[in-house]
Amino acid sequence: MNLCTVMQIQPGYYKIKIKGWSRDLPNHYLRVFVKDKVKYLQIDHGIPTEAEKCEEEVTMQYEIVKRLTPGTPIQVNQLMISISWVDEDKDLFEFQVRNIHAFERVLRLFPRVARALGVKGEW
Repeated sequence: MNLCTVMQIQPGYYKIKIKGWSRDLPNHYLRVFVKDKVKYLQIDHGIPTEAEKCEEEVTMQYEIVKRLTPGTPIQVNQLMISISWVDEDKDLFEFQVRNIHAFERVLRLFPRVARALGVKGEW
């Protein structure tokens, strides 16, 4: 399926890849929806944009891998949350966690990370 027909895509969710993708590059989600008679496109958790304003850019960069079936939840395997930051010495740190409890532990052990994320309260 070619994203060049983006204006003909029905509202729904799609798995997309950057054109010319390799298996090493991640997939993305494309959400197509209509609100107040205006069609919007939203990639991953980005800000929805009117299809008319971003159609050309999206069609140039992405191709549809498949449409996700409505009403059927996706199966999630190997969940990984990555937290990375650069400290005052310009050294890079990256932690990977597999659940919310481990993420909360990182925030408790590294309160500066929690503050940088805008988390309020005592950690």
